[in-house]
Amino acid sequence: MSQKEIGRAEQNEQHRPPMPGFLIKLVNPLIKFMLNSPLHGRMSRRLMVLSFTGRKTGKRYSTPVGYVQQGKDIFVFTHSLWRNNFEQPAPIQMRIRGKDVSGTAHLVRDPSRIKHMIQMLTASNGEEMSRRMGFWVENLDTAHPEAVRQATQGTYFIEISPAVENE
Repeated sequence: MSQKEIGRAEQNEQHRPPMPGFLIKLVNPLIKFMLNSPLHGRMSRRLMVLSFTGRKTGKRYSTPVGYVQQGKDIFVFTHSLWRNNFEQPAPIQMRIRGKDVSGTAHLVRDPSRIKHMIQMLTASNGEEMSRRMGFWVENLDTAHPEAVRQATQGTYFIEISPAVENE
């Protein structure tokens, strides 16, 4: 295999979801069950259930996602098409750390904001996880915005702002 072919294979590998779709369909119901149960414990430190209404279908969706929280804001990433529901800010519900929380989610397109999200996700979950999930960027601190965009192609970042609770 030539260097060019190796580079293309590595690039294609980086932009794939972390596991095959059929496996996700098998595992997600179990993860949702656990996160919605009193047994959520350690699992809910990094995973939550995100619920939203499809913008075209009006159908209700619920999916487990990995997240990182900074202050009140919550950040998730996906390789899935459900991300299209957040092209414009949209209402969501979350089951996070055993509590139901409402909020607004939107797809992040700004490369500098994506860079910040990658830094948080990597600091929280490690370089290996970032590579496996397809959003590792070599020399991230000095990477040009276009390099960040290309390196994360196929991975989409969503920012969630929880609703302010009435006190």
